[in-house]
Amino acid sequence: MLTSSLKLSQLPFCAYLAVLITQLLFPLLSFAQDYPVFAEQSSSKNSVYVGEQVIYDFSLNTRTALFDFQPPELSLEHAWSEAISVNQRARKVINGEVWSSFSTRRAVHPLAVGEFIFPALKFAVGLRVKSKRQATLPFGFENAFSDQIIEDFFAEYVRKEVTLDAAEVRVAVKALPEKPKDFALQQTYIPVGATHITAQLTRSELTLGESTTIQVTLISTGNLNAIKEIALNLPTQIRSYAESAKDEKSENNGALITRKMFRVSLVPRNAGQFTIPAISFAYFDPDRHSFELARSQEFNLTVHPNGLAQETNLSIPVVIESPIAVATATQLPLPAPTVEATPFWSTLDDTISLESRVYLAVALIMLFSLITTLLVLRRRNSQLRNAQRLLTSATTPDQLIKHVRSILQDKFGISAHEYSYEEWVALIKAQPLNTELRFSLLSLIDSLENNRFSQTHEQTTIEQAQKNETLRVISAILINK
Repeated sequence: MLTSSLKLSQLPFCAYLAVLITQLLFPLLSFAQDYPVFAEQSSSKNSVYVGEQVIYDFSLNTRTALFDFQPPELSLEHAWSEAISVNQRARKVINGEVWSSFSTRRAVHPLAVGEFIFPALKFAVGLRVKSKRQATLPFGFENAFSDQIIEDFFAEYVRKEVTLDAAEVRVAVKALPEKPKDFALQQTYIPVGATHITAQLTRSELTLGESTTIQVTLISTGNLNAIKEIALNLPTQIRSYAESAKDEKSENNGALITRKMFRVSLVPRNAGQFTIPAISFAYFDPDRHSFELARSQEFNLTVHPNGLAQETNLSIPVVIESPIAVATATQLPLPAPTVEATPFWSTLDDTISLESRVYLAVALIMLFSLITTLLVLRRRNSQLRNAQRLLTSATTPDQLIKHVRSILQDKFGISAHEYSYEEWVALIKAQPLNTELRFSLLSLIDSLENNRFSQTHEQTTIEQAQKNETLRVISAILINK
């Protein structure tokens, strides 16, 4: 009985010791269950007229690095849409914390009356998740790894695939009111949105036979893609020759603004005074809930008669020579022809055949190309050696990102300035790089920034893997640029 009681009393202690040894020898990886990332979509208006512009916003907000993120495809039926910005990165504060936001904006024009739906989205995204090895110590022992700085220093990061979703957004679309009875124009399509029209005449005074150009510009928040030409009520004495319309799009005050320009050449047939009437353009203003008419100014055109044409109509006296005068003139002695000295190089050119000239030109072109290639390779290798020397000498994440920025400033001709992270992203997107190199460079900058922010100020070394990845991307940029 005594032996049995001793074994029973020792059992809890042995089990506790076994659990403790197991936890110390085989620590488990603990992953964060609440990933700091979420997606959302929204629209600028919840009620619009048919054809009216509504701004669609999709944003992915995260506090950790992403892998290979592309915004999900948006399938819209019975609507015309155009991208304003795609995957644009910015930083914003949510509940007192700084988040990175990847936003995509589109201008959408619903084309059917009823309820327009931005469908719900569900997509996968790869995250850079922090995992750490934790050893659970017995109750009462102080956890040596409770300090946040030490915990972040020993943290490890892994890739984690998560699925995100964004709720659908509904917009009510109402029909346009009836047009007024006196609102009659030869215009088959009427855009919905505030519209302004301007016109300019390059020359208001001409001479018969010359031409002038009138440029008409439409500025609107409506959809102008269906407008292919502009109607000009010109006098019958003026011919017109229209060029292809050109348009420019820009974002202003949360809306997509379209500028469509029409250039028409005017050629008067007759001289005189002409009036080019004001150009009218109809549109529907959703703010005023009414059809409106935009008008340009009218122009006066003065066409002067052609003086040369008048002179040619004047009678020219004809002199008829007598046969005696002609015979006398033929008997007059003719002056001796003057002999011009032939330059030396002209005789030299005659001795060189055409084939020899072609061969000489090809040889000179090949020599010039070879010299240019050697100079480019020498400069490129010099830049590559200097970049490798700078990146290899970096000992901290802060030095590494500064060296990378210095190399990019020198390579792309960017002025030396302490740019913010958002400015660097914009500068990289503006460079003439292919999609793969641009994505690699943006991922490298993002990784270096996150690594610098996540490390402590006491750290004096960086991982060799990070340095090798930096060398690989920068070398590819310098070689392919």
